[in-house]
This record gives sequence, C-alpha cells and structure tokens, in this order.
Amino acid sequence: MAGAAADLRESVISGSVANGAGRTVVLLQEGATVAQTVVGADEIYHLTGLAAGAYLVTVQGSDVRAGPATVDGRSSATVNLTLPSVPQEQSSVSGRVLRGAGATIELFVDGALASWASVASDERYLFAGLPAGRYRVGITGAAVMSEEFDLDGRGAHLQDLELPEADAGPSKPLPHYVLFAPLSTVQGQVDWLLAAPYLQTFGLTAGAYVEHAKLATRVTLIGSGPDAPGAAVEQALAAAGCRVERIEGESEDIAAELAQRIQTGQP
Repeated sequence: MAGAAADLRESVISGSVANGAGRTVVLLQEGATVAQTVVGADEIYHLTGLAAGAYLVTVQGSDVRAGPATVDGRSSATVNLTLPSVPQEQSSVSGRVLRGAGATIELFVDGALASWASVASDERYLFAGLPAGRYRVGITGAAVMSEEFDLDGRGAHLQDLELPEADAGPSKPLPHYVLFAPLSTVQGQVDWLLAAPYLQTFGLTAGAYVEHAKLATRVTLIGSGPDAPGAAVEQALAAAGCRVERIEGESEDIAAELAQRIQTGQP
C-alpha cells in the first residue's frame, strides 16, 4: 500500500499569476522541468497529474518564482505569483489644426519635448503608441499651445488647435523642402548620400537652391559645416515665411537623426 501511495500522480498545483496572462508557468523539481502550462486570460494556471514531492513554481522568461510547494500525490497546493506590470503604450493624441496644414506640431510629456510631426494637408495630425503621462501639444514657431491633459497608456485623446490667420502665412506650393550644401562640395555629396533613405521614405523635395526652398512651408537644413546653408540663409527663409529647422553635427549624428525620423514615421 505504501508503494502504491508513492506512485500516485493525482496532486494539483494551481494559482494565479498577476499580469501573467499568456505566459508559461514551469514546474521544477531539483532543477529539472517536470511540467509546464500556459496561464489563461483570467491569469489562472493549473498543473495536474503530479507525484509526491517538493516543487518550485517559476514563470518562463522571468526571475519570478515561488515555493517549494509540497504535495503527497493526492493533495493540492496553491501558489500565487506576481509579474511586474508592463507599462501600457497604446494611447494616442489626434486632432485638427485649423489653418495648420504643413505646420510642425510638437508633443510634450511631463514638460519635455517628446516628439513632433507635420500636420497633414487635411489639417489632421496623430501621435500614437504613447505611455501614460501628462501631455500637451503646440505648434512650432507660433504661440499656440494646448492645456495639459493626462493619458493612461490605453485611451485616446482628441485635441484640436487653431493657428491664427496672422501666423498661418500665405499658402506655399511645397509642404517640405530639404536644403543641402551645394552638391558640388564634398559636404553636399556626403549629406545627400546620408539623407537618401530619408528623402525616399517620405517623398520629400530636396536640393541646394535657396529660392526653391522659399517655396516650402517647412524647410529642413542639413549640416553645419562651412559649405552648409548658414545663418543668412536661415534668416532669408524665415523672412519668406518658412518654418526652418536644422539637422547638424558629425555625419553619424545626422545619420542617426534621420534614421530616427524614419523609424518614428515623422519627417
């Protein structure tokens, strides 16, 4: 009879894994895996058909473990575990910027600039994949800023803005122009090669002609070396009603910034 009891495999170890839906619970005995199961959508797991012994309960891919839980081949044990909560990054901010087509809208979180995007031709904008925090949005180069609002990492927030007519400026035929050093210079050629994937990704108009750049609502200057467009060019573009920004630094800095814009989908 004692031998028959020792051979029983009717014990059950079950419990909950907080924040663990879909994860795999692994049962260890003396360091070896003896059973495993997937945690349900209700964060509950069950491991059945266990022989007598002491078991360690772990969650695959984490350092979370509990036990030992001891069963006799017929008894049950409850072992609950808690995984660290994963911050949600599913919130979004969207809206319309009246008279703002082509403008740059900036997103601030907890007072710091977090991202930016161009307002589309239909005056709409969208920031997605946002974690919880306190946010506000504003228009670059204009005294237009929203009140602060809170995101919980899951919900969406609608925030419309209005660009005053005095700030909207005349309509320009190009939404965005990328201005380089003369392409006859080494800097112009190197910067052009660095920017080629960026230009192709967003289908941007580009060149080394200031007069062409003046036709754009937004102008991005590339580089800061002696051959790059200088302060006088920036002033001339601003006087023409362009919103001007510059990407500068060493070649690797420029490449990294352009790669980040491609990754985030924000030209």
